[in-house]
Amino acid sequence: MRKIKYILCIVSNYIRMPLVKLFSGGKIKSSPQQIISMKTELDVGEGGIINIDGRVHTEKNVLLSARNGGKLHFAGRAYVNRNSMIVCRKEITIGKGVTIGPNVVIYDHDHDMVTKGNLVCAPVSIGDNTWIGAGCTILKGVTIGKNSVVAAGTILTKNVPDNTVIRNHITYMTKEMS
Repeated sequence: MRKIKYILCIVSNYIRMPLVKLFSGGKIKSSPQQIISMKTELDVGEGGIINIDGRVHTEKNVLLSARNGGKLHFAGRAYVNRNSMIVCRKEITIGKGVTIGPNVVIYDHDHDMVTKGNLVCAPVSIGDNTWIGAGCTILKGVTIGKNSVVAAGTILTKNVPDNTVIRNHITYMTKEMS
């Protein structure tokens, strides 16, 4: 049954993805071998671009969003599990062979606490062969090195070197809100 579901998903993507790319006005670019769930939302707003190279597999209830000039790029062979959100306003790059667990949130922006409304943006980069565990939050300006593991539930606000395992905790928080 699982194989049949997988084959149907591939066949539907060969039909669906060219239509999605056509109706996006060139804002979504992808190679033909995607396995994008029918319940994955591809949200491309004004000036945004989603570029998917190689094969990317998404499960249901995934949001891939690029708005306000944001550029979301998958290098290939990536897997994004259920209920994950990747929301881009500047630039998010996801390397080859990246596995993203369920309920992961990746943002390259947040709200300016002084003006209470403007967005503050900084690029996010996830290196090749990295594994992001379930329920992680990756915030603006973070670079995760290649071959790294980020344990479930971790909140990242600072860079992670290549070949590093980040244990399950709130990590690298620099100052508290006042």
